Amino acid sequence: MSIFTQFPKHVASGGYLPRPTKKEQETPGKGQESVWSYPRPPVCKEAKGRKVTVKIGETIIAETERAWRMMEESHPPTWYIPKEDIKMDFLKPSQALKTTCEFKGQAVYYDVKVKNKLAKMVAWTYPKPEDDQSVASLRYVF
Repeated sequence: MSIFTQFPKHVASGGYLPRPTKKEQETPGKGQESVWSYPRPPVCKEAKGRKVTVKIGETIIAETERAWRMMEESHPPTWYIPKEDIKMDFLKPSQALKTTCEFKGQAVYYDVKVKNKLAKMVAWTYPKPEDDQSVASLRYVF
């Protein structure tokens, strides 16, 4: 499945886009989803029977069949992966600014270092998620 988003605009806006008018919205192609059809507040669904692998180059950072998929209006979907299924030695605390989600609480970011390559702010977690977002607890987001 591919996800349709106006990603460069999303990044340039700092992660939030105001809802475009119907005229401004582009129609997703076959097999695509629109981030504008995702719910607000966000919904997290277990991806039963689906294997999720996170790689940097050929190096596997995480692999699980216990991932949850978060869908939130105007955001590309993210994967919540249990800590036990992540090779935590690749994750290094990031010097990134802290952010707070009105639904999930304060995020803590991680860089991923593989050999001599550093990928900044690749993963994050919510150490103390809001009560109705408890699925975020003890999981890392990619």
